Amino acid sequence: MKKHFILFFGFLVISMIGFSQNEKAFHFTPDTTYLPDGTGASYTTTIWVSGYVVGQTITTLNDFLGICVNMEHSYLGDLEISLTCPDSTTIILEDQGGGGTYLGIPLDYDPSPPGIGFDYCWTPNPDYGVMSIEGNSYSTLPAGTYASYQPLSDLIGCPLNGPWTIIVTDNWAIDDGYIFNWGINFVQNPGCFTMLTGQIFADLNGNDIFDSSDVPMPNIELQANPGPYYGMTDANGYYRIWVDSGSYTVNQIGIALPWQQSFPNTPSSYSVAVTTNTYDTISGFNFANIASYYCPDLSVDVVLGSIGICSYPLVTVWYQNNGTMPSSNTTITVELDNNLTYYSGGNLISQNGNLLTFDVGNVGISQQGHFTFTTSYSCNPVWTGATACVEAHIYPDSSCIPVDSTWDHSSVSVEGECTGDSAICFTIYNTGTSGSGDMQGASEYRIYEDNILVYTSNFQLTGSDSLIVCWPANGSTIRLEADQRPGHPGNSHPQESIELCGNPNNSMGQILVVPQDDYDDFVEVDCQEVVSSLDPNDKQVVPQGLLSQHFIDSTDVMEYTIRFQNTGTAPAQKVVIFDTISDFLDVTTFNPMSASHSYTVDILYSNVIRWTFNNIILPDSGADESASHGYVKFKIRQKQGNSIGTVITNSAAIFFDYNLPVWTNQVFNTIGKMDQIVTTTPTVYRKADKIKVFPNPATSNITFEVNSNNYDIVVFNMTGQQIRKISRITTGSYTMSKGNLKNGIYFYKIIANNEMIGSGKLILTK
Repeated sequence: MKKHFILFFGFLVISMIGFSQNEKAFHFTPDTTYLPDGTGASYTTTIWVSGYVVGQTITTLNDFLGICVNMEHSYLGDLEISLTCPDSTTIILEDQGGGGTYLGIPLDYDPSPPGIGFDYCWTPNPDYGVMSIEGNSYSTLPAGTYASYQPLSDLIGCPLNGPWTIIVTDNWAIDDGYIFNWGINFVQNPGCFTMLTGQIFADLNGNDIFDSSDVPMPNIELQANPGPYYGMTDANGYYRIWVDSGSYTVNQIGIALPWQQSFPNTPSSYSVAVTTNTYDTISGFNFANIASYYCPDLSVDVVLGSIGICSYPLVTVWYQNNGTMPSSNTTITVELDNNLTYYSGGNLISQNGNLLTFDVGNVGISQQGHFTFTTSYSCNPVWTGATACVEAHIYPDSSCIPVDSTWDHSSVSVEGECTGDSAICFTIYNTGTSGSGDMQGASEYRIYEDNILVYTSNFQLTGSDSLIVCWPANGSTIRLEADQRPGHPGNSHPQESIELCGNPNNSMGQILVVPQDDYDDFVEVDCQEVVSSLDPNDKQVVPQGLLSQHFIDSTDVMEYTIRFQNTGTAPAQKVVIFDTISDFLDVTTFNPMSASHSYTVDILYSNVIRWTFNNIILPDSGADESASHGYVKFKIRQKQGNSIGTVITNSAAIFFDYNLPVWTNQVFNTIGKMDQIVTTTPTVYRKADKIKVFPNPATSNITFEVNSNNYDIVVFNMTGQQIRKISRITTGSYTMSKGNLKNGIYFYKIIANNEMIGSGKLILTK
């Protein structure tokens, strides 16, 4: 079962096209770029090269065969033409010379329609010299190979993979021209020139053939091995996978209960031999799936727009039925942050405080839809830097998949609140039925201060019972996590975080550090920090990770959002996003969740994801700021076995029309053992108190310095069991012996006048 969404998929043509056996390293774009008249105006056209080994570079000039453009222009002397490689190294190919010499056969009036382009190439071994000099000898510069103004050898060290961009700058008025296409040619051959295609569908009548009674299945991933190479189905269930010559096995890898594959069945995959090294298409590799169980299987996604003080953030909700039968009377609840207020939009049928209920009616098999509504955020500036969250839940959320027989039918949930700015109180609920849903054993709960574990204990509740756990409020962000009982269906991980409670209110930005409780497909949480300004083109990851190393667990699922905005001066007709997935992430688990506009998606080679927004007509921010934004959102799992210290990095390149790419920030996470990440600094709950604990870590004795003459020290082990208590200490300094305590991590509390004034961790070592 996947949480995923599809927005009217269609086919794309991959940017790398092979033309013949000896041209397989020729990367080409057929797009026409108009070069209107302008003084100092620059125009760009970009090819994204993929398929080479990660980190592969141009090592000698012999690796680079040349760059060719098919173009026309009515005044060579106007132009400076340069080439930028993926690491931003730029060389000038032609530097404004040659006077009124024509390039190609232009129609010499302004503005002019396209004329006839000639092929001009810059190569290491050219037939002509530099264009600006050769142009003095011709009225029309002949097609052919030319020397570059700056040496091509300056490209040595450039990565092969990534954006290669031609930049044409028109330095004088009157004349114009066109680039009709261009390409870049390397000696190295990345392969991948044959396209394998087919269709995946829900075979509702069981005849193994797609017909009018069947339903296409979008967002199903496929794999061709060896390679591996990947494909993903569009809205009509069609897919394509680009491969090189060789023998392959093709299978679908994105099918899960309640579906099962019915065709092909013996074997369950296709074998295909690709014998050509030229561009070709081999079709007919179709997959049929039938129901293992009959039930709806609903998924939801929610995206909260950017938030500032006194702003009106837009909330977008997507939903889809991944099940084997339609869903009737479908509703979605959205719980708003306390500082958000519903303003307008969506088919709202009820509101209970911050809990909104929307009616979405009947949702057919594989059907998806969305709605938006507007909220307003508090105008109190104290919330700048706070984190606002929304949580969407789609109903019905029951599963027809048989439950684990070990489950005791209890179900845990957690809620929390700031009480009088002095305490944070959490309520742990067992929402199971009294009697049949009683917890048959204890589960653990944990309390974190600013994402550092400070306390653990156990609870056991009968059905419909609850437990209140309060913790002193000191301005830190406090989180309580509570475990479900073994066998509980789904992936629920109950938790609640409360920030800005107590004094001083100086702890913000802690909520997105850890995963949210939204691993089940029928629930999704989205959080945004309240900011005064932001980069309009950025990359976000949840969990962000702990401390400056951004530590996460090796089992955490990564959720990425790429946001973009047209900050130009005219509508963008097309937006393309490239995202190279880290080698430490599992591309087979790529799960596109939602996007702001209709798009197509491709998996290029083994790890490059490409989203294309054709005909997006994205307004510029000056004309319509609110409509100038867009986003894509996806989840992906880590590869198994990521070791401690592994760093997962990610960034994306965003292309608006034919401009240079806009690179997002780079996000990163480091694999660590979260339960072993500790801080030895005491947490102090009152401004007047001063507490020191040293040495920490300790091998024998530990000294506590407290500015009080009557206090207790209580020590707990990692399970919350009290193992030592020293009462009625009347001196400002007390030294505690390690005694028979084993090496490890312990918690302590310092209590004065029946009030906890400090807490922290002790680390005992040899």
